[in-house]
Amino acid sequence: MDKFVKLGDLVDKKFTVIKNNGYKWKRWNKESNKMETSDTYQPFNEGWTKKYSVTTNKGIIDFGEMQLGKILANALKGNTADLGNLIVEVKSNGKTGMDIRYFFNVVGRAEGEVQVEEETQPEMGVDEIPW
Repeated sequence: MDKFVKLGDLVDKKFTVIKNNGYKWKRWNKESNKMETSDTYQPFNEGWTKKYSVTTNKGIIDFGEMQLGKILANALKGNTADLGNLIVEVKSNGKTGMDIRYFFNVVGRAEGEVQVEEETQPEMGVDEIPW
């Protein structure tokens, strides 16, 4: 599954971490209207940021270093922090755009194997199909 989820769509909801996918450098290209990615270091002053990709039951979420660090700090038990099966609740400051801030609260750990939630599309009759 390659469905990306925006953090803004998860405010006041919970997600469960399935796996950590590592990090890449990413930036938005305004000219092509697409996200560019790189596996190698790219300079921050050219608009690149280091993003950590995490597969969750809601889809794939990209986190910044501070965001993932806050989740790991909340998950810390003894000397280790494990993302596996972590259930995380998302809150925000209620703002939008550049002013929005997200807050993460670890509320538990799922038991057993976690499945990705599939989006279900309502069945349409032939007369309802948008041509």
